[in-house]
Amino acid sequence: MNVKKRKVGRVVRSILLAVVIAAAVIMGIWHKTTAAVFHNLTQPHVRVPDTDTWTGGESYLKIPYSSVSDSDYVDLYVPSDVKNPPLLILVHGGGFVTNDSQSKQAVLMYRYFRDHGYACASVNYRLAQEAPFPGAVEDVKACIRFLQANAGTYGYDSGRMAIFGESAGGYLAIAAAMTNDEEFNSLPYIGESSGESDGCSDDGSSGKQEEGQSSAAGGDSVPAEGVNPAIRVLIDYYGDVDFTSLDAQWKEIGYSSVVRSIANGWIQKNLPEGYTDIHSYWLRKDISKLSKDELAPMLLNNYIDENLRPDSDLSVYISHGDADLTVPVTQSQNLYSKVSGIIGTGRTKLNIVKNAGHAGDGMYSARELEKMDRFIQAHM
Repeated sequence: MNVKKRKVGRVVRSILLAVVIAAAVIMGIWHKTTAAVFHNLTQPHVRVPDTDTWTGGESYLKIPYSSVSDSDYVDLYVPSDVKNPPLLILVHGGGFVTNDSQSKQAVLMYRYFRDHGYACASVNYRLAQEAPFPGAVEDVKACIRFLQANAGTYGYDSGRMAIFGESAGGYLAIAAAMTNDEEFNSLPYIGESSGESDGCSDDGSSGKQEEGQSSAAGGDSVPAEGVNPAIRVLIDYYGDVDFTSLDAQWKEIGYSSVVRSIANGWIQKNLPEGYTDIHSYWLRKDISKLSKDELAPMLLNNYIDENLRPDSDLSVYISHGDADLTVPVTQSQNLYSKVSGIIGTGRTKLNIVKNAGHAGDGMYSARELEKMDRFIQAHM
């Protein structure tokens, strides 16, 4: 019996030793990856109640902004204690293949900001399964024009509009803010051609101004050149900015491709057979086989270079967790360098959140949202 116990003990110790050695090897080889995984697994979580009992204003759910698809609607929240509040437009993430206007991140955003003096509009758009690129970009831009035209109906200030996007929504928010009036504008919003919307002119701008409501940048004769004149502040949360540089950036950061593949299995799960990456699926073409000119319409840096100017009336807030396993933090760092190099550091802010993962609840803590709020108020 004692011999048997000793044998069992040796086996257990051998197993434990093997586990320790394996862990030490992994830690030595993947020390950055291991730390990132640890921070992702231990980051704080916020439980969002299933029902919304907000009594601080009016909620308008699933307002259609385009007749092209049932997916084209917006959820709008307008506080009752602020006259003509600024409007914060929210664009959800989800890799272009999942989520909707009531994603957890969108909910955390509008529940905070509607209680801090903002009207909030959470945009639903066509996912990649329904519409290839640039469907979602066209949707978001049509929704912005719809919101401009209907400000008088719902009671917010169309001259003070900010747009927030996270992950894939970050891409869409940047695209909406950094493109001019003639780019991605082929989708009409409801009332755009007929003039049915309150105060709507044919160009999508608001034709009348409520008392105490500031004028939208550029008035009724907005030139096509430059960035979107409707947007005063752009907030990019860990956005997928430049997919052509992802491999090089991940290699530079040093995160294991195996671990990243596991962490992002939800993306692969939503891709149909024959596609291995989301951008190829969204474009319906294998991006690895496309030339630079063929990829050009999808590349946000092209629009920034083309449209953003030192005198552009746009300020940009960028935030990213340094333990992100889905979008490398380098994407935000490079975006900050490019944008601040054009409009200056006074109107550009880069906020790196220590130990925060992709779309983690820690990115939406009161502390982080207060930072964002202060930036918006300073630059709106």
